[in-house]
Amino acid sequence: MNRQPLVSVIVPVYNVERFLDRCMSSITCQTYRNMEIILIDDESTDGSLRVCDEWQRKDARVRVIHKSNGGVASARNAGLDAAAGEYIAFVDPDDIAEPHMMQTMLGLATSRNCQMVVCGNRNVRYAKGVYRETGRHAMTMPATTSHEQIRPHLFDMMRQYYLNPVWNKLYERSFIERNHVRFDETFHVGEDQLFNLTLIVAADRMACIPDLLYRYVSRAYSLCNTLSRDRFRNRRIAYEETLRLIGGWDDRCVNMLGDLFVYQTGVIVGRLYDPANMQMRHAMIAEIARDKTVYDAARRCRNAMDPVTVLTAWALSLHSPVVLSLYGRCRWTLQRAIEWARS
Repeated sequence: MNRQPLVSVIVPVYNVERFLDRCMSSITCQTYRNMEIILIDDESTDGSLRVCDEWQRKDARVRVIHKSNGGVASARNAGLDAAAGEYIAFVDPDDIAEPHMMQTMLGLATSRNCQMVVCGNRNVRYAKGVYRETGRHAMTMPATTSHEQIRPHLFDMMRQYYLNPVWNKLYERSFIERNHVRFDETFHVGEDQLFNLTLIVAADRMACIPDLLYRYVSRAYSLCNTLSRDRFRNRRIAYEETLRLIGGWDDRCVNMLGDLFVYQTGVIVGRLYDPANMQMRHAMIAEIARDKTVYDAARRCRNAMDPVTVLTAWALSLHSPVVLSLYGRCRWTLQRAIEWARS
């Protein structure tokens, strides 16, 4: 590569002291060297700030920004505001970037003038100090030159998890700025999906590669697995806004989006039976049971391939808090039994 554009790698940091070193090692050891690595400390209460400062001392490319706690959307926005690179990448602080990730994606972005490049990923489960691969997502879409060329691939992008996350993408920063796109800080879930869709709707030049360049790590008490009082409301609003954005797309995309919303709602119902969520359980079960948007999505969920989604749709379509409570308790008990067997 003759030209060496600057890549801004944005890492939102909140209470990830145990995992941040491994993540940062994977970023600083990239074969592509011309990067600025922006760590956004979102007012961590553990030793994450110390780890951030140590990396800033060790590597001149690392810059630490401190801010009051506002959530991952707020942290990523702070990183975007501070970024100077021609390209933007996001890495979550408990995940791992493969050594050639930036070089591979940037090579395609510059050679084909792409506004966005998306790569494949491995799903990894962390439990009791052990990392175990649980799945992979990979697909190919040749570099496009018009939005019309992107549309036929959108269903596969949804199916292969290429649409939602920001951590498997390289963005042209000028493309983000021209479209005035930022993360919605009122959301605690779904903000990455809306960020990406707003850009994809506007995109002409985009490519998807099957290279598994990112390891997404899930763990029991990570932010995405923690339940908040407004989690369902956020999911519903994100679903409704996504439906608006993808109006006119392939019907398969709309159906898959509804199936995913139903599945995610089922996950929320199950997690309400974690003893830590007991205080919010009754009110949220009642809210979900009477919600028209989730009811309509469940009624349309006829051809889902996943039997769990089909069962969830049945429970949601009855509009019954009693049935939903029974479903949630059974789901939570089964999930605990599966996790116990795996350990």
